[in-house]
Amino acid sequence: MSTLHRPARYPNDAVVLVYSMCGNRIAPGGIKVACCWELYPEMHFFMGDQGAAGAVQVTHQCVEACQHVSTHNRFSKEYYEEQLPDRPIDRLLPLAIDTVRFRPLSTSLCREKHGIPMDATVGWWSGTTHPMKGFDMVVNYAKENPDIYWIIGWKQPSDRGDASMLKGKEYCKVPQHMLAELMNCADFALFAGRLRPYVIVEWEAMACGLPVIDITGIEREFVPSSDPREDVFKHRWDRETAKGDWLEYIEALRN
Repeated sequence: MSTLHRPARYPNDAVVLVYSMCGNRIAPGGIKVACCWELYPEMHFFMGDQGAAGAVQVTHQCVEACQHVSTHNRFSKEYYEEQLPDRPIDRLLPLAIDTVRFRPLSTSLCREKHGIPMDATVGWWSGTTHPMKGFDMVVNYAKENPDIYWIIGWKQPSDRGDASMLKGKEYCKVPQHMLAELMNCADFALFAGRLRPYVIVEWEAMACGLPVIDITGIEREFVPSSDPREDVFKHRWDRETAKGDWLEYIEALRN
């Protein structure tokens, strides 16, 4: 098993991107950027999730140990500016979606491949049983719309909930190419997450061009348009644009 090389000290001109869950366990030297990508602060403060309190503390330690701070959505930016006012967010930088893999494909071919009924109205949802994912709302929506055939994607076997009351198929921990195909089997993506920022798998569904039905009633980063894939490019979440934004930011830190 290979191990990640951790230098005793970074060169002074090195830009070091530090994942927020590393806390303050960072070698000295370099220009450090706290990458606050996880949504634990929002889970803790917006939902009252006490289980995330430890992760929030580690995230704060990371922010305090770095000279610069970045996150990927305006809601997290508001959080850090309120909770750590002396450490403002430098830039909002997206994590990026693979828009080559996640793109519109032939619905009929994807349904044929995966045994999804051709004449059904198909809904797609993916997540876990954590309350922030809103699986309970998915179940309620399915009960109110009994004619919908569902494709349910679970993140891990341990995250799997009881979907026996839903008509359709369940999948668990599928590879990326298969996930894109399953998304393209659907007529729409159901968004039920209780946190305000969209999560990666929701951005991927939009990159596949799936119409979005959001049943949460909460404020989101934006309301998906009739062309969700174009929204991904408009908000600069495609890999090519995001890479350029990151490189521009890193170069600015060096100068």
